Amino acid sequence: MNKNLILLSLLWLLAPGSWQSPQNKQQPKSLVINRVTVIDATGAEAKSDMTVVITGDRITTIGKAAEVKIPKDAQVIEAAGKDQVLLDANPLAEITNTQKINAVVTGGRLIDKAAFQATLAQAEAAAKRQ
Repeated sequence: MNKNLILLSLLWLLAPGSWQSPQNKQQPKSLVINRVTVIDATGAEAKSDMTVVITGDRITTIGKAAEVKIPKDAQVIEAAGKDQVLLDANPLAEITNTQKINAVVTGGRLIDKAAFQATLAQAEAAAKRQ
């Protein structure tokens, strides 16, 4: 899983295309996701209080929130305190990809796929008992 896929869930916070006009072909506007938990899929611990700058279709900067310079024309999403769902596939390409959950970040804590699936199975079993 690459960093673009990991951050895809964060982009879900926006309506598709709402932050950049397709007619604007000059300099792409930057999107900043501020104070987010970053998971790089290398097995390293999640990094909290990070800032991610996306320009065009590229992640251009990832760093500690206090150290990253935010471009003055950027749209900024304040992500502190927001939950994130990390998907294995692009939900904009196919709506059923929203069911391909790899992990969840809630309260700054990573819940991996196995733990998420176990919790989901418990919830389904409880619902069947009612």
